[in-house]
Amino acid sequence: MNAWTHLGSRPRPRCPAILRAVFVLGLALALAAACSHMGQNPPGQTPLGPRLELTGKIAFMEKIGGYYLMAENPPGEYAIDNQNQAVLEGLFKSQKTVTVVGRTTISADHLFVEKIDGKTYTAK
Repeated sequence: MNAWTHLGSRPRPRCPAILRAVFVLGLALALAAACSHMGQNPPGQTPLGPRLELTGKIAFMEKIGGYYLMAENPPGEYAIDNQNQAVLEGLFKSQKTVTVVGRTTISADHLFVEKIDGKTYTAK
């Protein structure tokens, strides 16, 4: 007589192979979900989004990673991923309104700048 007899049921067979397979499958799915963003381009890499032409002023804020564009037309704020400190610092200090052509990268608020006021722009 075993412990299960008094409950009127039979003991369940152990299935370690099935449990192990379920665990490994669950772990694989969790890792796949956690790494799904890995396919996106990191800042400074090839842009992903549509080409935008924005007019605004260059601003600086250490907390968000440095320079960003405060766009007036269309309105919005865009963190600049490919920063060239010499160029952006001059535009920030002058507070000149510039026309920026670029593409969004990681998300809609990150910008890969291609041209500023019609001149080709490169990061350094």
